[in-house]
Amino acid sequence: MKKKFIYPLVLLPLLFGGCAEQDAAQTSTLLAPPPAETAAQAPSQLVLIGETEYIIFKPDNLRMAARVDTGATTSSIGASAINEFERDGKKWVKFTATDPQTKKSMQFSRPVIRTIEVKRHGMSSQNRLVVNLPIIMGPIEQKTEFSLADRSNFEFPVLLGRSFLSGVAVVDVNREYVLSPLGDDHNEK
Repeated sequence: MKKKFIYPLVLLPLLFGGCAEQDAAQTSTLLAPPPAETAAQAPSQLVLIGETEYIIFKPDNLRMAARVDTGATTSSIGASAINEFERDGKKWVKFTATDPQTKKSMQFSRPVIRTIEVKRHGMSSQNRLVVNLPIIMGPIEQKTEFSLADRSNFEFPVLLGRSFLSGVAVVDVNREYVLSPLGDDHNEK
């Protein structure tokens, strides 16, 4: 099937006076797919996740449902009682995160990494503090940046953005809770 695409390109140099063998070799090199092992290596290194997953915040093992949003750059966590303070001359923040399903809460005190401006549909922009939090999602265990936001009006208390997903996971939007770290039984969509 690939030869059907190569032959017309091989004939072009003949029509215009070029060397068909040399151009055919260059053309087939350009059109050839990457070796099978190269194509298979990249996806196999990424963890397949669904559009929704459970994540666990350490050290208290607070489990929360998260929606995966490839359109968002930075992840976001629903935070309440946000209080900024200074520690050793640096800006810190203390806040509470609560799982709306279980009502279990966890208090965090973290250094502020930066402040971002978030544009919201049909609303004014909002400045949000960003912190690093250690999380576990199935086999993935890493620190990632979260902006602090009031997510009480959203279905999911956590939103996972591209900064977390990049180089770590690939998303199948037709599935939910693929990893289910605590063995919960969830059905695919």
